[in-house]
Amino acid sequence: MSLADRHCSNKLLISGGIWLTLVSLLAGCGTQPASSSAAQIDPIGIVTRLQGYPEVTRKERTYILANQSRIYPEDSIRTNKDSRLLITMNDQTTFALGPNSALVLHRYDYGENLTAPIAQMSFTRGAIRIRTGRIMKANQPKFEIRTPLAVIGVRGTDFWSGYLFGDNTLDVAMVSGKGIYVENEIGSIDLTTDGWGTTVTADSAPQPPKLWSSLKINRALTETNL
Repeated sequence: MSLADRHCSNKLLISGGIWLTLVSLLAGCGTQPASSSAAQIDPIGIVTRLQGYPEVTRKERTYILANQSRIYPEDSIRTNKDSRLLITMNDQTTFALGPNSALVLHRYDYGENLTAPIAQMSFTRGAIRIRTGRIMKANQPKFEIRTPLAVIGVRGTDFWSGYLFGDNTLDVAMVSGKGIYVENEIGSIDLTTDGWGTTVTADSAPQPPKLWSSLKINRALTETNL
């Protein structure tokens, strides 16, 4: 084979290799699922009710949520002044978010046979009502909500929390159930009686529990109703 013939043959081999590579890449793209950002992990819940257009940020991309939208670990969920939503987790725990709320679901490790399940989230504004499900019936569950002012620890309950009654003020109230604790670096209190609540302000311990008026508790629950 002449030098010219070998040169032509090498060009054909190189071109053919590039073509095969491109075909493989295109074929691989065609088989990717539509929501590839969340396809590698299992969902931890779904949206079961909503009003308006709440959003979720996932893998640095933001989407509008709809009914039956799946929820994944590390999802950052937000509502605006015209939106609300209800999320039902895999264990039937529910999160009801009122307008202008923000919640990040860092972890929700739950399984029927899982020992010591963990739920960790951050709640930074708005109003939220949480009704715990099967996760609190497991062995040694840990369920915590971190806020800028305090940590809320759940023992199995229906409770409400929000920034509704004052600027830079967090309120927490027991609706029903076993109880919750509210703590920060300055102090800690327990809520164990239906209808009782506490208030936390910056640089202060949670205030001693007291019975909320029916007007206050109804105002709080109305904020997260759908």
